Amino acid sequence: MIVALLAATLNLEVYVAYLNDQADRTGDIDVPKVLRADEQRRHIVHLAIEHRTLATADDYYHAAMVMQHGTVPADFALARDLAAEAMRRDPSHRQAAWLFAAATDRYLWRTGKPQIYGTQYKQVDGRWTLEPFDRNAVTDEERRKHHVDPLADRLRFIDELNAKSGR
Repeated sequence: MIVALLAATLNLEVYVAYLNDQADRTGDIDVPKVLRADEQRRHIVHLAIEHRTLATADDYYHAAMVMQHGTVPADFALARDLAAEAMRRDPSHRQAAWLFAAATDRYLWRTGKPQIYGTQYKQVDGRWTLEPFDRNAVTDEERRKHHVDPLADRLRFIDELNAKSGR
């Protein structure tokens, strides 16, 4: 019964790609293997888009998450657009709202621009940072709308990471 319900409401190929994407990111990660699998999963998403088989907010969210683990700015732009469509179809879809912000930030970083929500962080010279980051591009209200912590919390998070690593 549950399988039949899922089959009636989800694009199963994209859903399985999403589940495998998430599973590949737990525990010990075999990076070359995951990168090859990511490429195959992105192909599944592109086919679903081409054949217009994404229908629900969850379909668009699952496809967006797969694309968020891409390698080029176009992947992240597509992730952002798919997350935006998930939000349009279901304005209460919290994960899609957060993914929209994260994909936006990742796209900006990969195109040499500062992120605006503060979802991405990395180590530079042994210290964790959100930079490049335009702290004034969006308000905390806009961050909350996308289920991203307020600016002060994001900055505190980075400070805590650095304190844990002794930096």
